[in-house]
Amino acid sequence: MTREETLTFIRAKFAETAQVARLWDTTPEKDRHRLANWPAALVPAMQQPTDILLEAIDLSLHGENVNERAGALNAYIQLVDKPGARKNPEYFRLFLGLLERDKGDFPFYTNSLVSALLSYPSPETVAILMDFGAKAPNAAERQNYLSLAADLLGIDLPIYQQTKPLEREQIVANFQAWYEQNKDRISFDSEGRPTVKGANPNAKPRALTSQERARIRKDPACVLELLQGSSGGIEISEERMKELVEQCGEALYGPEGLRLVKQAADKTQAGGPQSFDLQMNLAAARAKYPMLDAALLAVAYVAADDADLKHRELAVMTLDDIGMPEDIVRVLKTETKDVRKKTMELADEQGKDKK
Repeated sequence: MTREETLTFIRAKFAETAQVARLWDTTPEKDRHRLANWPAALVPAMQQPTDILLEAIDLSLHGENVNERAGALNAYIQLVDKPGARKNPEYFRLFLGLLERDKGDFPFYTNSLVSALLSYPSPETVAILMDFGAKAPNAAERQNYLSLAADLLGIDLPIYQQTKPLEREQIVANFQAWYEQNKDRISFDSEGRPTVKGANPNAKPRALTSQERARIRKDPACVLELLQGSSGGIEISEERMKELVEQCGEALYGPEGLRLVKQAADKTQAGGPQSFDLQMNLAAARAKYPMLDAALLAVAYVAADDADLKHRELAVMTLDDIGMPEDIVRVLKTETKDVRKKTMELADEQGKDKK
């Protein structure tokens, strides 16, 4: 093939790669075993001479064909991941501009843009990952984006396969709070190594106000049932979940979080995702409202005032998930001596039950 023919061939493979990825995304999981995967579709392009491949990548990245551009992004990622490979410094601003114009209607393309930006560690890249995490449609995606941001900063989030859902929530919420307090201090050197000047490594979400505490005290058992139901700790019907949201959603999620939960419910009723996923759209509010502190406070109020065995079981379950002693002391600092005493008694009972 001539050089022009090779360029045309490569760019066609870029477009084909994205089309394969799009088909994969829109095919039910049970039927995907019949499909090709996009990395295999990209192989013929990657086997071409590097200088021509680089030219094809540049042409496609500056072109208007989104499928072609998506394939080119993944080819570029593979090239710069090789030892000794050099990144094109002009592409950083190009990728930022493309991401700003992206409508988000082709997840493979959006994810490819984000992955390409990971090759350019910078405060802007971290901010983009944090923003994507805040807007993620579910807990798994949220954790993925925030973990990528943490990796760029050299921070290891202690999330493992056995980590419980509420513990994951606590870890990522604390990281978001830390980032909000320290984002203006973040910088990277020419080698992509992060520096956080004067950072506070133990940042926590803000404290609950007296008004928020009063709201939780009205129905702490409802708060605990809603928390466990929304995080998968217990099975609750969709109808019951809606009742809980109306009853005590503001106490658990805060006013902004409740608004987003209801927005998700409206989307479901309008023909959106069928499951009433209370994780949906909450991430943006989590870093601002101390949801897990609200849960610990609900545990305390149940321990102090509620003899119902089912409610106390919910309290013990929640303590088991997120009841770190230092967090209990911090959250209950302004509560009465009796509330603190009965909460610690419940925690002691929980400890005995484990033995």
